Amino acid sequence: MTFHLEASLPACQEFLQPMEELIRQAFVVVGFPAGEASDMAHGIERVVASGLSASNCGQQIRLRLLRDGSRFHVDVGAEHLPAAPSNVALIDQVSVRREGARTTHRFTRELPRS
Repeated sequence: MTFHLEASLPACQEFLQPMEELIRQAFVVVGFPAGEASDMAHGIERVVASGLSASNCGQQIRLRLLRDGSRFHVDVGAEHLPAAPSNVALIDQVSVRREGARTTHRFTRELPRS
């Protein structure tokens, strides 16, 4: 089964918790235990929170959740994100790409075996 969800949120502190919850729920839906889902979502939220300031509120955070074969990807793009990949507990791979002023981090995890 393949699916994806895309969202665009203001790059403001008050939108980080709803973003984290959306990511957590997506990890649960694709089969991860609740504890692991929370840990991964929180780690991704911490990466997005780093470097975020009040001056970023006019910008957007682009979020894309994608289940593709045996992997689940969380893509987060924003202008304030670092250009280097950040380690996140339980995430198998993190890649970074630059698209104009926006940096996108892709967090990839192999799906749990049923």
